[in-house]
Amino acid sequence: MNILLFGISNVGKTTIGRIMAKKLNYDFYDLDDEVKSYYGYSDINEFIDKNSYRIERDKKRGYILEYLCRKEGNKVIAVAPIYYTKSYSTRLKKIPEVVVKIEIQDTPENIYKRLVFADDNDQAYTDYEYKERHKKEYLKAIKKEITRNKAAFSRIENKINIAGKDANKAADYIISAMHFD
Repeated sequence: MNILLFGISNVGKTTIGRIMAKKLNYDFYDLDDEVKSYYGYSDINEFIDKNSYRIERDKKRGYILEYLCRKEGNKVIAVAPIYYTKSYSTRLKKIPEVVVKIEIQDTPENIYKRLVFADDNDQAYTDYEYKERHKKEYLKAIKKEITRNKAAFSRIENKINIAGKDANKAADYIISAMHFD
């Protein structure tokens, strides 16, 4: 079985996905990490810089997503937002293994609380003063991303609002709601 977690940036796909995979005894993959590894990029910004058109990036992500889903075993995959849904939907229809797509949702305010900064090496760090000074802009950007991805996520039938739950409770909630246990 392949469990694909969709959602906007910072909704918790990777953290929740890792916890779900551990609880279910599944393998875990983060699509951005797999893209970086497969194509040899040092970080996700290099991938974006070298593939300036979103459709190029989405096609490459779709290819890697299909590859991961075809691998043996049960998996939870955190999927980076893919705007051009044909980049993955037509590929996933050809996969004989079970694919369950879930969109993780939360409010802009809860997503803002989870916002973490990363350096050029993808190492997380915290800068609370900066984050608070720019709260209005971040909330506006989060709302814009939710709106921008609404159409892309419209065909994902399983929508689970984690309502500000911490990662462990959100993972348990998704596992229970989807009857994976």
